[in-house]
Amino acid sequence: MDFFRIPFENKEILYRPKLHYAVLANHFAADLAEEVCNHPDRMDVLIQNEVIHYLKETGFFQEDPIIESQSSFSLDFSPTAAALLMTNRCNLRCIYCYANGGSENDLDMTFSTAKKAIDLVSNNAIKKNRSFFHVTFHGGGEPTLNWDVLVEAATYAKQKSIPVKTCLVSNGIWSQKQFEWISQQIDEITISMDGDQQTQDYQRPFSNGKGSFEPVMATIAKLDQISFPYHIRATVTPERFSCMKEDISFLCDATNCKSIQIEPAFNTIRGSHQKSNTEDNERFADAFLEAWDAAHERNCNLYYSGARPWLVTNVFCEAPFGQSLTVNAKGEVVGCYEMTGRDTNIDDSSLFGSEDALDFRIDNEKRAALMEKIGHRKNRCDQCFCRWHCAGDCYTRGFPTGNGEWPYSRCDINRKITAGLIVRGIAEQSSL
Repeated sequence: MDFFRIPFENKEILYRPKLHYAVLANHFAADLAEEVCNHPDRMDVLIQNEVIHYLKETGFFQEDPIIESQSSFSLDFSPTAAALLMTNRCNLRCIYCYANGGSENDLDMTFSTAKKAIDLVSNNAIKKNRSFFHVTFHGGGEPTLNWDVLVEAATYAKQKSIPVKTCLVSNGIWSQKQFEWISQQIDEITISMDGDQQTQDYQRPFSNGKGSFEPVMATIAKLDQISFPYHIRATVTPERFSCMKEDISFLCDATNCKSIQIEPAFNTIRGSHQKSNTEDNERFADAFLEAWDAAHERNCNLYYSGARPWLVTNVFCEAPFGQSLTVNAKGEVVGCYEMTGRDTNIDDSSLFGSEDALDFRIDNEKRAALMEKIGHRKNRCDQCFCRWHCAGDCYTRGFPTGNGEWPYSRCDINRKITAGLIVRGIAEQSSL
């Protein structure tokens, strides 16, 4: 049994992550529960205890379900989804941009590259008897700046013999013509928007220094007018942690968005990842939970990628494991959206494929090495109650800042937010 005791104020959370079971208890009850988990034969002796009886009757001592292990993933690389990193060009100069978007030599994906990726994943979907395939337009810059190729690729995908679901991740700065096409041809949209005007203009200025708040809000207002569902992806820097609750409240109140992802960025230099410190980890976690409460009151789902207690998984990201074909503008097959084609300090095993005349060549040795490295790091998470939710977390946040060794600088954040969300789940169940 995976069983954890999570300290909470003067009590403990008794937690069975694979069962989605959590309960608050005193230290004596926690000792009894641990004894039964470690020595199931003691159940008959302790069953007369009120705590043990309650836990047994409510399913706390059930066996864990089997979760597919990473080692069982096949090296057969047959993804049914493609993520196309369209360009590194960008009209913004976000202060935290890991890709240094818009500031390096231009890289644009060709239609030929996009076509090969679409052919590959649509054919795989047909072979696997899937009902559709997926294409996401992303980038180390703003994908709509490679507009003609994006339109041609999306149009081509829709002509395949199997349906496609298209997604666009964008800064939302579009012409009216682009808005009309996107709203009619793209199925799912994620807009990068960081908060109110002060936060957005500070963190996401145009290349000329002008703030981007007004044009992005104009796009969102038009999406709301036509009732187009969309997600918001917000990033927050330490300077704005104290404003997170207000920023999220603003986004909930000023838009119709019902799903917001927020992530911290500790970069002080564009084009890099930097390690956070303990104080900033604590500040982000506290601010996130306050913002979560504000969003929850407004019936909006706020989430952070490293804390997912509703999800039991062995994989943080699908890209290295054959579920997604991620191709950058240079035609390289990569294990992360952050491998945009520029020189990075992310481990070279993250690049495990390249485009050829007809298709993509996959270097399974490099891909296996990446999977092994992720698995090795995750094996060190055995004693962490988050391991079945964050699944070892995002490897690009660990390799550059800690050589992939556990714990990451984000582990403190993940644990505090996960515990906070578990407590909130207990409280909500108790109030029903």
